[in-house]
Amino acid sequence: MESNNVEKAIEARIATIILRKDGIIQQNIKDDVVLDVADVHEINDAKSKLTNNKKSLVLIITGERNGSTVAARKLGAEQLRHRDDVIAGALVINSFPTRIAANFYYKVYQPNYPHKNFRSKKKAEAWLKTFL
Repeated sequence: MESNNVEKAIEARIATIILRKDGIIQQNIKDDVVLDVADVHEINDAKSKLTNNKKSLVLIITGERNGSTVAARKLGAEQLRHRDDVIAGALVINSFPTRIAANFYYKVYQPNYPHKNFRSKKKAEAWLKTFL
């Protein structure tokens, strides 16, 4: 991520959460991490701080070899169906196993906002910007 596009950033245990100058919240997930419930709350709190609790476009870029606990998946699924702070969400998936898991997860737990998975950050950004 180019530093000249960063408005503010918060470093969390498993990710860097960035408010970009174009208003997009970008979550860069680190490699080799397992998301747990505390991480879900930490990321949500960071997003709320960066946006002052306003609706935003969200770009999540996965790392390599990511996973999540059952409890984190359950909490995430519940939040997907009841989010009121996301305009649209794009997920850039960098590994085949994560792509398979994410495709299944988002088919079963459909978000209440537009969502799409991508292999390319540029395509994800272009799609998100259609919601501006």
